[in-house]
Amino acid sequence: MTSPLLPLRGRFLEQLGAASQLAWSLFHGRHTQLALTGAPAEFEGHRGYLPGDDTRWIDWNLYARLEELHVKVFSVEEEVELLILVDASPSMTTGTGLKYRTAAAAAAATAYLGLLNAHAVTVVRYAGGVLDIDGPHRPLESYTAIVRRLLSPAAGKGTDLRASLEPLLHRLRRPLTVIVASDGFQEAPLEQAAIAARDGARRRVTWLRILDPADIAPRLRGQLLLADAETDRTRLLLTDRDLETRLHARIAAHFEALSRTLRNAGVEVFEVPLGQPFEESYLRLLHAARAADGAAARV
Repeated sequence: MTSPLLPLRGRFLEQLGAASQLAWSLFHGRHTQLALTGAPAEFEGHRGYLPGDDTRWIDWNLYARLEELHVKVFSVEEEVELLILVDASPSMTTGTGLKYRTAAAAAAATAYLGLLNAHAVTVVRYAGGVLDIDGPHRPLESYTAIVRRLLSPAAGKGTDLRASLEPLLHRLRRPLTVIVASDGFQEAPLEQAAIAARDGARRRVTWLRILDPADIAPRLRGQLLLADAETDRTRLLLTDRDLETRLHARIAAHFEALSRTLRNAGVEVFEVPLGQPFEESYLRLLHAARAADGAAARV
């Protein structure tokens, strides 16, 4: 599969190198003392309590003042492994395939930053299950092999992210950061994967939402044959402006609910929009991760 986005330009790789410290927030973030395994830790602040957090690290003095549960958070110096999952299901690869190519570029940039920061990096493409696994990689020279794999053809039916993720979570035992590049049209697997990844002090899950404005507000007027790229089901509809408006509202509500559910599960959500320069969007994402990281440590 050819792509105007990959390989990433040399100048952009230089920009990533200059911004490599920003990747700390994307890969590590702030963690509760529960997750620490003897690594040096520095108290950073607080964040809201999440189901599954160790109650030993609730700040009860803060609760007495605010009547809300918060846990103490720390920054740590430790090795984490990066697991980057790239959605290659039909909703990503059909048509021009721009959503998949954007997801692949985001995965390549993230992998490059991971290798620069001496993390072990595994890249997985999934659809109905795992399509291929590339890694774990450590040397920076592995970046070109990762790009070659991302550029190769990959497509599958359906999107069962949990089925794709569970065997990998059992195999990878180190503290783990999971980064998913997907459009998020199958919300249940994404939610389940986030919960599964948090089990066993996996600690951090981030969704890079590949956002196509045409998915949010598709033009639906007249007689249309709608085809679901995930299931191959079709439906003939006669639409007007009122129906189009209601459909747009339902789509927006779906993604708002999904983002809210994932954030409540401790998942960070960052958008990578189509129709905007990818390099600028990705650098903005890194700064947004740093800003969110800092906000989470303040009460």
